[in-house]
Formats: sequence, C-alpha cells, structure tokens
Amino acid sequence: MTKLPAGWTLAPLGDLVTINPRRFDREPGDDDMVSVVPMAAVEAESGRMDPSQTSRYGDVKKRTLTPFQEGDVLFAKVTPCMENGKIAVARGTVGGRAFGSTELFALRSNGAIDPSYLCNFLLQPGIRREAQSVMTGAVGLRRVPRAYLEELLIPLPPLAEQCRIVAALDDHLSQLAAGVALLEAATIRLHRFKKSCLSDAASGLLSDKAGDLRDAQRVRRDILNGRQSLVQVGGRGRPDPLPPLVESELPFPEHWAVMSLEQVTHPARTISYGILKPGPHVSDGIPYIRVINMRGDRLALDDLHRTSSHIDAQYARSRLASGDVLVSIRGTYGRIVRVPPVLVGANITQDTARLAFLDQVDPDFACIYLRSAFFQRHLRRVARGVAVKGVNIGDLREAPFPVPPFDEQREIVTRMLELNSQQETMLAAVSLASAEAKVLRRKVLMEAFSGRIVRQDPNDEPVSDLLARIRAERAAAAPRQKARSIRTRNELAAPPTRVTGDNYHQEALPL
Repeated sequence: MTKLPAGWTLAPLGDLVTINPRRFDREPGDDDMVSVVPMAAVEAESGRMDPSQTSRYGDVKKRTLTPFQEGDVLFAKVTPCMENGKIAVARGTVGGRAFGSTELFALRSNGAIDPSYLCNFLLQPGIRREAQSVMTGAVGLRRVPRAYLEELLIPLPPLAEQCRIVAALDDHLSQLAAGVALLEAATIRLHRFKKSCLSDAASGLLSDKAGDLRDAQRVRRDILNGRQSLVQVGGRGRPDPLPPLVESELPFPEHWAVMSLEQVTHPARTISYGILKPGPHVSDGIPYIRVINMRGDRLALDDLHRTSSHIDAQYARSRLASGDVLVSIRGTYGRIVRVPPVLVGANITQDTARLAFLDQVDPDFACIYLRSAFFQRHLRRVARGVAVKGVNIGDLREAPFPVPPFDEQREIVTRMLELNSQQETMLAAVSLASAEAKVLRRKVLMEAFSGRIVRQDPNDEPVSDLLARIRAERAAAAPRQKARSIRTRNELAAPPTRVTGDNYHQEALPL
C-alpha cells in the first residue's frame, strides 16, 4: 500500500469492530418483530441486503443464527458467497434488529469506522482474493477464519473524511452502476433481437421473394420424388414418411411447402438417436458428441469423448456426415448445431438426434428454422417426462418444417448471417465496455482507500486522537468485577482426590 495521507493510520479491524456481538444494544421483547436475513437475501457486490422477511423475536432467539442490528456490516465467510461479494450494511431492519445465516460475520463498529466505509473496503476484489487464499476447511465448504478479519489492516482516515469518501463513492459508483445496468439491458435487447430475427427468417419476413400455391406444390413434389428415388436406388428407408403434424395455422408464406422433418430428410440416413452406453473414454477411439458439447450455435470440440470402434459399429445408423444437423432431445432439449467437416464419421449419444437433410434443403436454413420460436414451441408441446423431459424420435419425425424454394433459402441464410454479424459486433462492444466498467470500479475503490478521491481537511480530528478517545471511554465504562463473597468452611470445595488400590479408596492429592 502507498504512503498514507496525513491524519490517517493503519489499524487492525479487530480494534475497530466487535465481531459477532452476542447482544443487541437494545434487547427486544419476545413479541417484537425482527428481520430474518438468509444468505440469499444478501446481494452480491452491491452492499445491500433484503430485510423484508420477519419473525417474532421469541421464535428465533434460541435458534442457531447470527444476531446483528442496524448499521452492522455483514461479511459472508463461506465459499462461494464470499468470493461473490455477499457483503452488506444492515439497513432497514425491522425494529433495528435482525438474525442472519451462521455463515455471516456481523461486524459492529466501535465508533472509529463508518460502516459504509468498511463495507466498500471489504468489497474490493483484492481483499476478497486475499480472504480466499486463507480459507480453511474441506473443499466446497471452506470458510474465512475469524482471525483473518481481526488482523486485517484497514487504512483509516479521520471519521469526517470517511463520511466524505463514502459520499464520493456513492456518487461515482451509482453512476457506474447505472452505466452497467444500461449495458446489461443492451445485452438482453441484443439477444431478443437475435430471436426476433430468427422468427422473421423462419416466417419469410427476411425474403423479398413472392409466389403462390403452385410454387409450394412444385417444391413439395420435387422433394417427395427425390426422396422416393433414393429409396428405390438404395433399397432402404421408409417409402411413406409421416406427414407433418400441423396443430394450427402456421404463419408461413403461401408459396412455401409445409412438410414433416421425416419428409425432408434422407430415407436411408433416418432421423436417429445415438449410443446408449459409450463406455469408458478411449484415447484413439471414435469421437462422439454429447449435449454438453452443443454450446450456443456451435460445437465445442475441446472436450470430445471417444468410444471404442466396437461400440461405434453397433450404432452405425447415427454416424455423422458433413452438413448433418443435430438436435438435443433429452434434458436440455432444443439445442441446434451443424456438423463441421472435421467430425465426419463421429457419432452421437442417445440424448441427441441426427438430421440428414435432402439436397433440396439448405442445412443452414434448417438450423435457422429449428432455432426459431416456431420449432422450439413444438418441442415444448411434445416433450414428455417428469424429472428429465425429452422428445421422442416419432414426435420429431412428424414435426412441421417449412420449405421455401432453394434460392430463397439461400437468400434468407445470407441475410441472417449479416444480422448475426452485426449482433456479434455489438455484443463484443458491450462485453468490452462491461469489462472496462469492472476495471474502473476497482480503480475508484483503490483511489478512495489511498486518500485520493477527496481532499483532506486539516481541521478533521486525527484518527489517532479518535482511537485514543474511544479506548479511554471504553476503559472508563468497563464494568467493575464483583467482589468475591467470603465462603464458610462448609461451602469450601473439597480437596482434589484420587482413587487408589483395588477397593477404590480415595485419598487427598498433595496441594
């Protein structure tokens, strides 16, 4: 830490606060209401808490909870709450008193440190990293030891200057928080924009093409004839695919053909799920894709598991080719990704379905529609299960799928790529601004606690004088110990004894 300004001092926190005081300054009656603050009611990094939950004092006073009162500082000591910044000043408590989680330290100022000043100091990322480094306990349930807080050195300015620092921080941080809120709102709007673009693309609003019912009939006829030719040539596949399950009028242009997923996919490479039990990882085996690898619109290739060629051979029906489209169908169902050329010959698990589209369907257009609200609503309607929901292959085969003329599909894909590029550019700018806001917040706090955010006033009482006065006042107010009463011989304790011999005879121990 840099040199402290004049009038400041470094003081251990244990000299400035009482940690976990056992009593309130004013004890309530059993019928008085008090706030109850679980860990979830302490906000992360904001310095605020929600004291709205209440209970009778008589109902909670004997429970194992942490008592605190208005103005105390709460410090979460358990992981990950401490790292997340669950640190707050108790404000708005019912009757000025509250009980909180036992995983909270309550820090009560002795008058030398302003609670808001202390809260902002503890919220610094550097302080939390240091506290994390000294945590003790088992993995997953580690806690900050009390001794760390007692010995933590606080740069302490005069009390009046602390109040000025808090006011300046409130001003700077509130403006920063307002900016961050705008960035978060922009992120939400950009994601909504992408969903809106998907819906527009899937319903024909991104295309200027026009047509009539004859165009839809032609598209439908060409697809079914092409599919039938593949059945005849290969001698495999269902000659009569399921028709689309159309539950209501769909908002597609008149010149688009509405077909089923089975009608627009390859008759031999049918809509299929993958390996039931991939077995242990085989380093030189066949890669297979899990739902966890389907992140956003892309496949994450850095964590692919591999199965043996023997297990893969049992599921040859679900092997992948370039341009195939995958749909997650169990658990987190509805994720959509396109298979890249690098994964030709790979496989999938039972939680994923492979769609091999006919040549008349552009795989990129297929991904656009499958990600749209129209198809996702269909999945939610047909999903089954209680603890883990999933979509049956049969329901997937008869899902409605709109097919524009091929040149119109390509036009929609091109426009969607342009819109996606714009959205990603804006998201990157928002993400960069959010990162800069975090850096700026750290800098503001560092400036505050090094004495550079407000000017020093030579008329302020030096903090050393304040501490000395508080120590003197506390020493003068310390209760006197009660004089021990003189006890009679009959009230004196018996001398210590020990058992000797086999008959348990007791004899006095020498004093």
